[in-house]
Amino acid sequence: MGSGMGQATLDDISGRHVIYWVSESWDITQNCLVKSWKRLRPSLADSSKVEQGEANKSETPPLIKCIPGCEDASEHTVTEWLSCDTEANLLYTDEEIISLIQNKPQDDSDLEETDEPENVLVSHSETANALEIALRYTEQSEDATSTAIMFMRH
Repeated sequence: MGSGMGQATLDDISGRHVIYWVSESWDITQNCLVKSWKRLRPSLADSSKVEQGEANKSETPPLIKCIPGCEDASEHTVTEWLSCDTEANLLYTDEEIISLIQNKPQDDSDLEETDEPENVLVSHSETANALEIALRYTEQSEDATSTAIMFMRH
């Protein structure tokens, strides 16, 4: 909360505010993102290299180690993380998406391997009990912040 928001204003934040903030975050243009990265990492000023994945790979492991929870990440692990999405992240054209949907396999037996019914309705009391248990768990956790507990209560 480095923007000067105090604890008193956190109490005034509702779920509606959060939804609006998330909605506004999608309004950011690509140009704005590129300029932001140029301010954050001047060494990455050549956006064509960033788009092509040719950014200085020796800078990545130290940056990853700055992320909470990733302090012990080895260079091999970081390289594995960066390369894992190369084949799975395919961009399809509209025509390819339509073709994939229209040519879906007739045999959906692999989708029906589970014996669970499709529409299991959960009662209100079961939901309330589950949320109460989650709140108690969060309150007992040593890592829980007051903000997390506040969001669980509201």
